[in-house]
Amino acid sequence: MQKQIEQQSLTINFFMTFIVAISGIIVYFLTNIQALLLDGFFSFISFLSAIIGIYISRISHRKTARYPHGLHFLEPLYAIFKSILILLLLLLALINASETALQYFLAGEGEVLDVGPILPYTFFVVSLCFALSFYNHYQNKKIHGLSTILAAEAKGSLIDGLQSLGAGLAFALLYVIPIKGPLGFLHYTGDFFVTAISVICLISEPIKMFHQAFIELSHGLALDQEITEPIDDLILKHFQDLLPHVNYEIIKIGMSVKVKIYIEHEQTEILAETLAIRTPFLKELQQTYSNAHVEMIYT
Repeated sequence: MQKQIEQQSLTINFFMTFIVAISGIIVYFLTNIQALLLDGFFSFISFLSAIIGIYISRISHRKTARYPHGLHFLEPLYAIFKSILILLLLLLALINASETALQYFLAGEGEVLDVGPILPYTFFVVSLCFALSFYNHYQNKKIHGLSTILAAEAKGSLIDGLQSLGAGLAFALLYVIPIKGPLGFLHYTGDFFVTAISVICLISEPIKMFHQAFIELSHGLALDQEITEPIDDLILKHFQDLLPHVNYEIIKIGMSVKVKIYIEHEQTEILAETLAIRTPFLKELQQTYSNAHVEMIYT
């Protein structure tokens, strides 16, 4: 069920991001504004990643001789590569826009920005991106925030929408700024300032995405309360009488959740009782997280 929700959501992402990407690229060719190229190719990356995400979502649960618990590591790996692509795109757009601004300030050469179709484009794209981000977040919340892929897509759509909104509002100011006035240089260099501000405001998001995905890929402990609280409640329900002698850790890798339960080695009676509780605990745990595993460890 959880995988079905993830795959349905990614299919919606596939179609929506394709529309947004095509819109951005078309408007870029009409205006030749670098910030819109950033916007269009950002959406194009989201479109391509949706295709990859659908494929990973379909195969990550498969078990092999080498990976008996499945290929769930592909999900944080996907988020890592997507965050790197976003960072590279932001930096490349900033470099390209800087070249145009330097050419104007140093040589006095440049072309007046054509902002004709900016406002209708901005309204259309921002509406789609924000709606898609909310949809991804809502769908992920339905499965307790378990999907690393949907979390990455929600953040990517939000970044795309904010970048489009910032660019649209900034370029809209050019409608009221006289080209012969003291701020007239913005008609030639506004592209650079919008791109620079967008990069500064948005660059932290792919870094956060990378950090979270790396924690998952390196088997770091899950700290997200939306994921851990249901498990904490189940631990308390099943192991309440044994908690002074039992510790546990929660590790999330993609949509796979592993609960490691540590038992004191010398307490053989506690070990036997814990092993007896393991089956009903795992059964109830898998009702919430279908790809959950329990590992018992001596200490």
